[in-house]
Amino acid sequence: PSEPPMPTRLLIGLAVGSGFEAADAAAVRVDGTGLGIAPRPVGFARVPFPVEVRDAGRRLVRGPDPWPADFPRRLADVLGMAARQAVTRAGAEFRGVLAA
Repeated sequence: PSEPPMPTRLLIGLAVGSGFEAADAAAVRVDGTGLGIAPRPVGFARVPFPVEVRDAGRRLVRGPDPWPADFPRRLADVLGMAARQAVTRAGAEFRGVLAA
């Protein structure tokens, strides 16, 4: 007996470059399994970082400066906005997404 087909999944990839210009998100629909996997990019977003987050990130890349107390939360806020925009542009609902 053959196995039932794997349902379509929507994956979100997140990235931040070393220049801390923006958070990038890509929504990718994935069908199939193993060698039969078929990914299709379906939504993208780029959300610029606020100046304070950008500057703090650049300082952290250059050396071991202490993190500003709110840096992780503010970084995560922008990444979350980028992910939500990519999902919306893909025509999907955010609650059904796997983040990678």
